[in-house]
Amino acid sequence: MSDGSPLATNLDQHFIRSFVAAPPTPFTKDGAVSYESVAKQIENLKSTGIRVAFINGTTGESMSLTYQERIKLAEVWNEQRLKIPDFKLIVHVGTNSLEEAKQLSLHAKELKADAIAAMPPIFFKPDNVQVLVQCMSFIASAVPSMPFYYYHIPSMTGSRFRMIDFLTVAAPVIPNLIGIKYSDSNLMDFGECIDFRYQGRQYNMLFGSDEMLLGALALGAHGAVGSTYNIPFMMPYYHRLWEAYFKGDLKTARKQQKKSRAVVDLYIKYGGGTLKSLMLLCGVDLGQPRLPIKPLSQEQYENLKKNCQQLKFI
Repeated sequence: MSDGSPLATNLDQHFIRSFVAAPPTPFTKDGAVSYESVAKQIENLKSTGIRVAFINGTTGESMSLTYQERIKLAEVWNEQRLKIPDFKLIVHVGTNSLEEAKQLSLHAKELKADAIAAMPPIFFKPDNVQVLVQCMSFIASAVPSMPFYYYHIPSMTGSRFRMIDFLTVAAPVIPNLIGIKYSDSNLMDFGECIDFRYQGRQYNMLFGSDEMLLGALALGAHGAVGSTYNIPFMMPYYHRLWEAYFKGDLKTARKQQKKSRAVVDLYIKYGGGTLKSLMLLCGVDLGQPRLPIKPLSQEQYENLKKNCQQLKFI
């Protein structure tokens, strides 16, 4: 059932034009969600200049969480973010069950989250753009008063449609579609989405490949969502990159982007448990990831620490 409240036509007033952290879900030693750790996560983000969180996404291991865990995490994140003026919350609601995604959306609306986002089902996948749009419309229409982002991450979902095609089909039928969290390396497609207009409206394009941020900014990216924006020692590089780009200082911006590529290379080298190990090196203990993500061994952790020292991260 729809909440019956259409979103204002001036969606651009809700645009995000900044960094957005995609936080990992913290776990205890026995594998339960550590809800009490959210407070230190949000304090960490605040201290590095982050004022928007995209929760329960890929970095948040959403597909390894239960429905009730996702509900509780949204509630705890919302409770903590309300303590920080102007801190925004985007709740990812995508899952294999569209009915469940709708319920997660309605819950996010009850919390007065700033926006929702959804990736498509990843087991029975949409086989064309039209079906993908139908799936996203089903979710977004449940909360027409909320901005809705499509979460494009084809490396995980297998839905590899061009986003310019998605926007072309979705724009007329999803009125509260505000934009796309674009976690892919296809800068041509990304640029076409930046240029796209429907009835004069532009869409909020948030780039999700941290190691390619500078290229996305050159094409007109409005903001950036990523996992490396959680890491305290990385944010000074990203802030300098952003400032240098908009001042026209490409030499400095490229130098900062090189640091970003270096940390992403560590992700590639050590695997899915790398972020939590990097956070631990910064004094933020978020536990280990859930299977099937493999945590780093003690030897890998020590090697990671050495790598970070060599790169002058720590």
